[in-house]
Amino acid sequence: GVDWSRESNGAMELSFFARSLSADPVSLDVAMGCEAGGTCAREVILSAGPQWQEHRVSLNCFADAGVDMRVLTNAASFSLAAGGAAIAAIALAEDRDGRPDCGA
Repeated sequence: GVDWSRESNGAMELSFFARSLSADPVSLDVAMGCEAGGTCAREVILSAGPQWQEHRVSLNCFADAGVDMRVLTNAASFSLAAGGAAIAAIALAEDRDGRPDCGA
C-alpha cells in the first residue's frame, strides 16, 4: 500500500493538464479512496474547455472527506474519468496559493 497521509497534511495537490477534444466543455471526475466495485469515497468534479488548462485538487480535500490516505492499496484507489478529454502531465505538486482547491 501507499501512505499519502504526509502529502495530504503537507499541502500537496494532484496537478494535471486537460482539454476537451471538441469545442464543448467536458466533465472531469477525479476520485480517491476507490474500492474494487467502483465506489469511491470522494469525487471532485471539474470542467475542461477546448484549451489546455492546468487543474489542481488538494489531497487534503480527499482526506477531509473521509479517504484514509494511509492505506491507498493499489492504483484503483485513484480514478480520473475524462470521457472526451485529453489529459497530460499528472503529478503531485506543492500547493501554490495555500488554499485548498476541492473542485465544484
